[in-house]
Amino acid sequence: MVNQICNMDKLENKRAAASIHTSISSQLFAASLVLIGLLLGYIDIKGISLSSIKGVLILFAIILLLLSLVSAGIGLKKIRSNGEKGNWSLKKIHIYFRLQTILNIIPIILFFIILLFPKKETKERNYRETIEQAEPKVKYDSLILEQEKLNAKLTIENTSKLDTIIRHLLKYEKQNMKGGK
Repeated sequence: MVNQICNMDKLENKRAAASIHTSISSQLFAASLVLIGLLLGYIDIKGISLSSIKGVLILFAIILLLLSLVSAGIGLKKIRSNGEKGNWSLKKIHIYFRLQTILNIIPIILFFIILLFPKKETKERNYRETIEQAEPKVKYDSLILEQEKLNAKLTIENTSKLDTIIRHLLKYEKQNMKGGK
């Protein structure tokens, strides 16, 4: 009876250990997805070229995070299949969770290294943004200039028409004055 209780305690301890591994792995899984989103957002917000050193490091970090997800998936699948058989031993499974942890730590370190890099790429992006912001103003200014040219042309045409009308009226008035005398 004592042996059965000891065996039950050992089994419960193994099950609890497997549960803890599963829980921690799930948290790291979620953290990996958040980090992938963070890194992709950083690339987009900072306008980082994927061919630059920063871009390559970020892509490497994302690949490591994806590998950590695969490692976690394998470990979780093995715990589940072993647990279904009543075997809660973690002898050959814990390596997947250690690998997952390592593959999550390295991208975090890489991200902090990336943050320490000088900001050369942002200057180029700022130039591009300045040009992009200036283009609509240049188009607007050129449209206003074109409108002013058209207004001037219309004014000149209208003035010349008025001038012609005034000349005809003056001629008509002169003729009427001669004819009236």
